Amino acid sequence: MKKLVFVAAVLALFSCEKEIEYQGEGKAPLLVLDAILENGSVPSVRVSRSVFFLSNSSISDASISNAAVKLTNVDSGTEYVLAGGGNGYYYGTDAILPNTRYRIEVSHPDYETISSELVTVSNVVLWDIDSSSVGVDYEKRYFVNLQFNDAQETNFYAIQLSAEVANTFYDQNMNVVYADTSWMSPYASSNDPSIDFRFSQNSFLNDVVYNGGTKTVSFEFNQYSLYNGSVGGGISWSEQTTEVIGYQGVLKNMSEDMYKYFKSIQNNDGSTPFSDPVNVHTNVQNGLGIFGSVSTSALEL
Repeated sequence: MKKLVFVAAVLALFSCEKEIEYQGEGKAPLLVLDAILENGSVPSVRVSRSVFFLSNSSISDASISNAAVKLTNVDSGTEYVLAGGGNGYYYGTDAILPNTRYRIEVSHPDYETISSELVTVSNVVLWDIDSSSVGVDYEKRYFVNLQFNDAQETNFYAIQLSAEVANTFYDQNMNVVYADTSWMSPYASSNDPSIDFRFSQNSFLNDVVYNGGTKTVSFEFNQYSLYNGSVGGGISWSEQTTEVIGYQGVLKNMSEDMYKYFKSIQNNDGSTPFSDPVNVHTNVQNGLGIFGSVSTSALEL
């Protein structure tokens, strides 16, 4: 929708016509579901309504806080209504189980009832991180390998690599004026053919080119990606050294719909104003949004 607004603004620069406010009603709003079930955690979902892009309504005012949200463990027959927490959020009490079928249903007197169903993913464990480096100072390059056992079915993953860095700042006489440690996610490249796209500091991959057995994903980044260039608090400094002292890898095994959802958002980033918009993937009946499943495994080195 941003593309249409941009085009309208460009045309306005070359027109002397009177601006006329759109008076139509647009499409009727639908319920929007944002629900990612994480294995071992209690469910937390958000319900809102769709907003027509030419209306005067604000997306920030779209939350629905008086809906009935029912979650059912189809395999066991257990069902319960999630408790409302305000601002469109609803919370459950029972931890989500892996490899289990769940169904969610959201009803509200002003909207059509929406629903979705899935089988939660299996737990996939990130079990090893190893690292190496070459070069010194600004020419230094870092190499990190993450290993896990891919399950014998079609899987979709997201991997985030973070580095713990020690920063030291010096004055003109090379006296230390400030030092700290922090976690950051450097922009790490990879030649792994299974990586499909990147989004929000995560590399998304699937096991189409492999299936089962030990999978190693390798990343590489350089020293320049570690510098933040600021210490805050008005501290004056002339030199900075940064050293990697640790790593953390986070592996998320996710449902196919969840993977397609993030890929459609990444494809719809609006990088060029005249490109065709991409529909965001949804698996919600009679509404919009995502009902997804994920397992998370983290490991530090």
